[in-house]
Amino acid sequence: MDTTTAIAEVRSLLDEPTARKFTDAEIVRWLNISQNFVNAKFEILTTSTTIDLVEDQATYDITSLITDFVKISSGGLQFLNNSKYEPIYPFTSFKQYLIASATTSTSNPTNYAKYGKYIYLYPTPSSDLTDGLKVWYVYKPTQLDTSSNYDLLDGWGEAEVYTDLICLMASLRGKVKDHTKPEDIQNLIIMKNDAMAQVSEIRSKADSWKSRARQKYRRTPIWGINAAETITEP
Repeated sequence: MDTTTAIAEVRSLLDEPTARKFTDAEIVRWLNISQNFVNAKFEILTTSTTIDLVEDQATYDITSLITDFVKISSGGLQFLNNSKYEPIYPFTSFKQYLIASATTSTSNPTNYAKYGKYIYLYPTPSSDLTDGLKVWYVYKPTQLDTSSNYDLLDGWGEAEVYTDLICLMASLRGKVKDHTKPEDIQNLIIMKNDAMAQVSEIRSKADSWKSRARQKYRRTPIWGINAAETITEP
């Protein structure tokens, strides 16, 4: 769904086909807020990048190293060990990291903590390592504006699954701003919650399908062995 179509959909939900109370710029701002939220919640736009590790350096500013970073995705972090990326695991809390790091240790990182814009590795890397850390993350979608007819969620292949939810969330902001009757706002909230549940169900089914597929095939790209290799299980 492109920007023009999304604006028209929000106006339809607001019962305002042409601009009277709400400008296109306002609606575009609400659409951006909504698509950013949906993207982060459902981890739609994801990719990975690598970061060079520095000997005895535990802390890395993730937001300055990665453009349009939103959050670490379910793919997590991986450490390059003997030419193969292996998972490193998150501490349950930053306090747990502080307790562990109170004991100085340098080795291959096995755990990490994310606090604010920083990633903290433990143990601290024992040597410099080019591309030593792989980060799987959610990135920010292209932001809509009134002059460019961008697609929601960068035109991602299955974006239509989420567009109804994004438009509903955007229109809800308009209803609240307009001090619409509580019952009308409540109806929109119900529609938004229904759309959220539908999206969650679709994602759940997709994850279930992927899980069944992994039982038949061992796919190696996640662990970085060979992105082209697929091994059939006996």
